[in-house]
Amino acid sequence: MQRTATFKAERWRREGLDRKVLIFGVSRTVPANERPELQRCIANKFSVADENVSPLSADTASAVGSILARDVSQFSEMVVDSRGRVSLLAGTSTDGNSFSEFHFGAGESSIIRMIASIEAASDNSLVLIEEIENGLHPVATRRMVEYLISAAERKKIQVIFTTHSEDALRSLPDDAVWAALDGRVQQGKLDIEALRAITGNVDSRLVVFVEDEFAKDWIETCLRYLGDVAMDAIEVHPLRDGFRMSSACLL
Repeated sequence: MQRTATFKAERWRREGLDRKVLIFGVSRTVPANERPELQRCIANKFSVADENVSPLSADTASAVGSILARDVSQFSEMVVDSRGRVSLLAGTSTDGNSFSEFHFGAGESSIIRMIASIEAASDNSLVLIEEIENGLHPVATRRMVEYLISAAERKKIQVIFTTHSEDALRSLPDDAVWAALDGRVQQGKLDIEALRAITGNVDSRLVVFVEDEFAKDWIETCLRYLGDVAMDAIEVHPLRDGFRMSSACLL
């Protein structure tokens, strides 16, 4: 793009995006007690006016409940600064005791905040999530991705997330996944261990790539049948349907 000095606050001249963009970085999982903007909430005299407390919406509470497998219908969000930019979550235990975000798990609060923002966003928004599995149990990670698929269909949003977790890929169609391979991108699902093997991050002396799980079992059975093969020095990886590689990489 052509550079310009007309707008000194902008590095490049560009047209602004015509849709809402939500960005969730890894800082979303920083615990409440380590977030500087929430330190004021630790004081003994801290209080919030009733008009600054809002319950979670029904859609948000339902989605969060399905992901975390707990009832959050009584949870709320409190605005704790005069400009409305800083908020603190609050919850209620099954025995009726109230507690604040300082007693939440980092993954728990990040899920609530992300879903609340997505549900409040306009249709056709763009959602960017860095390392979606941060702070989450593998089951919660899969359920979060399933929620995003549902939200994409319901609200016509586009979601892009990065991950190092195979659990985050299980619910996705093959053509929705792009893997980074040694500076290149490749479309399609690939087992994480196979991805490590392709990029050379393995200790085995021989790595064999086959078409599917059946081929993997067949090759391993053949190697064991030979009797004089050091199986602990060999890795066999199935390439999942949809992962496109040159035929020279397949056995």
